[in-house]
Amino acid sequence: DLTHTSIDGEKRGFRPSQSLAQLKNSMPKLFPGAAERQNNIIVRPTSDRVREAWMSIVQPWLSGARVLDLFAGSGALGLEALSRGAAHVDFVERAAESLRALRANIAALDAGAHARVQRDDAVQVMAALSAAEYDVAFADPPYGEGLAAAVAEHWLAVPFATILGVEHAAGDAVPAGGTTRRYGSTAVTIYRADLRPADREMMS
Repeated sequence: DLTHTSIDGEKRGFRPSQSLAQLKNSMPKLFPGAAERQNNIIVRPTSDRVREAWMSIVQPWLSGARVLDLFAGSGALGLEALSRGAAHVDFVERAAESLRALRANIAALDAGAHARVQRDDAVQVMAALSAAEYDVAFADPPYGEGLAAAVAEHWLAVPFATILGVEHAAGDAVPAGGTTRRYGSTAVTIYRADLRPADREMMS
């Protein structure tokens, strides 16, 4: 089972074996594309441009954050979050090839003390979460299966993170209440639990 830290900072089982300062010294800044290049494994990564833009949006929430990376793939989003000051990332992925890349990337960056990998269905994991279990959540599901909308709909009902970012095809419809930014054929929609419902409607 995953252990979590709530947005009020209450520790729930996470005791890293190395400090964040040590991690930052051992883990280089993940410049665009770096995570995918580890061990020459590439698993449908979020593009460099989209990832950099996404991280710039969520940067104010990353310092000391507990992060959830759903449909984690090779782990580029979560590992980038660690390099930008997140305290811990829970990665959820079920594809064997992606898991091999993810674990190799975590090992290569010596980030194991601040990462947890769960082989499971991301939708099922998400459905079991309670409100406010994470500070930041990323979701980069496969396109064309309605998963981005499903993630957003569940978050609107149970906001399991203060801020949720969902990547999806630019033409896909997602629930109102978030802010969508488009990058060619790709879009990222950001939802924030710290906004009032009326403010969410204004932003959508």
